[in-house]
Amino acid sequence: MQSLVHSVTTLTYRLVAGKPNLEPLIVLQQRTLAWHEYTVTFSILGTSHAVSLESRDTDITEILSCAEQADNETSLWTAKVNSPVTYEANLRSIYWQTTLTPFPLTQEEQLLGTFEETLIHAFPTTSQVTPITAIGWNLGQKLHIQTIHTYPQEGLGVRSVTVVSREGKP
Repeated sequence: MQSLVHSVTTLTYRLVAGKPNLEPLIVLQQRTLAWHEYTVTFSILGTSHAVSLESRDTDITEILSCAEQADNETSLWTAKVNSPVTYEANLRSIYWQTTLTPFPLTQEEQLLGTFEETLIHAFPTTSQVTPITAIGWNLGQKLHIQTIHTYPQEGLGVRSVTVVSREGKP
């Protein structure tokens, strides 16, 4: 893997068909759960985060990363995260909606709301504010996922909110 620049300016969201190899992106924490007929895997990466949704006939992975796309990845949607953006699509039997919002850091940022479970990783730093990646989720009729990624050296953060529904668009 090439040398990475961990910065909001290099952060890219990708919704990928299939289950890409996350090993080169350095999996720091991971949690796998069942949600209806799907297996959902939440991963905090050395380069940001990934969420994979798998079933007998569906493999979709959300990746927010500073790393470039692997040659063997098939992206359904790609976006830089330098301004607010929303993506939505019906993908086979599911509806996927993601909103990405960059924001100025004002304090130690955290996930907004209450979540059934979370993964949080603090990265090594020499600054007074610790960079973090956090993922929170709620499993119900819909899968609600929120992530936060902070870049104190830039005074910026990025929040993603993803809603996955089995019934199509809510």
